[in-house]
Amino acid sequence: MTILEPATMVTDYLLGGLAAVLGLRLWRAGRASGETTVQLWGGSFLATAVAAFVGGTSHGFAAMLSAAGQAVLWKVTVWSIGLTAFLLLAATAHAALAGTGRRVAVGLAAAQLIVYAVWMIGHDEFVWVIIDYLPAVVVALGLQLRLCLRRQPGADRLVAGLLTTLAGAAVQASGFAPHPSFNHNDLYHVIQMGATVMLYLGAMAATDQTQSTS
Repeated sequence: MTILEPATMVTDYLLGGLAAVLGLRLWRAGRASGETTVQLWGGSFLATAVAAFVGGTSHGFAAMLSAAGQAVLWKVTVWSIGLTAFLLLAATAHAALAGTGRRVAVGLAAAQLIVYAVWMIGHDEFVWVIIDYLPAVVVALGLQLRLCLRRQPGADRLVAGLLTTLAGAAVQASGFAPHPSFNHNDLYHVIQMGATVMLYLGAMAATDQTQSTS
């Protein structure tokens, strides 16, 4: 058995396991409390887990996969990342907005997800994943900063988690490799694990917006 990128596979699996466990906790907590934003954050974590597990399998076992198998794994990975972006935007919209504003925000996020999913049927370049995902994180960050100024529970930790996510993405894009056996993808996964914990702590304390805000 040949594993081509063992560090990338292992760090992907670790990230996936962490996201899966915390995502299930958020989902159950949201159902118990009736807070939709907490459930949506849980869904976002679970989508992240799928992307990490499938991505890790693709990195580790590429030599044993057919071209068709690799293509399927890649599509599942990029679509899962798109779903992650949609769910984190929807979660933030439920915490920051109410009424028409929320419906518009979630509708636009859903439209973005549909366009992205259809576009990725015929495209494989990772740049399209970045074009879809990073704006979602930036918009969510802006809304969470607004909530942070209003001292909304959990918003400060969500801001920290989203900033760490952006920092990790910058490290990954830079190609910086601390060691020949530990590349930029591996470092990104480790940074994203820290971001995941911060996002979890913030999301667990989040509440739905019940009144329209100006």
